[in-house]
Amino acid sequence: MGYCDQEKPIPAGHTFCFTEGRFVTRCFRADPSDMRQCLRLRFDYFVCKRRWVSADANLDGVEYDRYDVGAHHLGVFGGDALLGYLRALPWTESLGFMLEHEFSCLLPHGDVRGFRKADALEVSRLVLNPDVQCEHCHTVVELLLKSLYHLAKRELKPIVYMVVEESWLRPFVRRFKLPLQTIGVPYTFPDGTRTVAAMTNIRELEELFAAKYPDKFRWYQQI
Repeated sequence: MGYCDQEKPIPAGHTFCFTEGRFVTRCFRADPSDMRQCLRLRFDYFVCKRRWVSADANLDGVEYDRYDVGAHHLGVFGGDALLGYLRALPWTESLGFMLEHEFSCLLPHGDVRGFRKADALEVSRLVLNPDVQCEHCHTVVELLLKSLYHLAKRELKPIVYMVVEESWLRPFVRRFKLPLQTIGVPYTFPDGTRTVAAMTNIRELEELFAAKYPDKFRWYQQI
């Protein structure tokens, strides 16, 4: 059922990767070919389509920022094509989290003192390739979540933070059975997008899946 460290050599620059049917999911930090695809997909969505990120700071048709160097990059591929992507950032003294800087407006009075930093990851830049067929969207997102689960376990970082559109949070929780809880307060950005900060605990997810969704939990465990 796919492969991980113990079964096959990991490609250069990759933390782990595994296969599920026609899809290959990779976690990497320094692979230039995979990164180029990821940054192009981010540019198409976050710069060109949503205009959440300024084009002035992102040249050559790629979208990047100062957090990319320290992040884990998770991608789902079908053949050579990138189908879905997300970024998982461990906290460091030099970078911090986006919630501490760009999204501090989502926290009460910008207060980050309650943050769990050393044992946490921050998820950002979740995006699907618009060419992904609708019937595969659920699978691609679930594979990204599965790789995030294994990364959090591998790095001993059970807390996961994220910023999401408020209208998207409830159906996402319902569809993927994730124990996400909101923190702070919703905030509406100038383009009308209402966002909220959320967090989950991988240990709580394991307890929930083991008790209520054992088949799904076994699927998440196996790579």
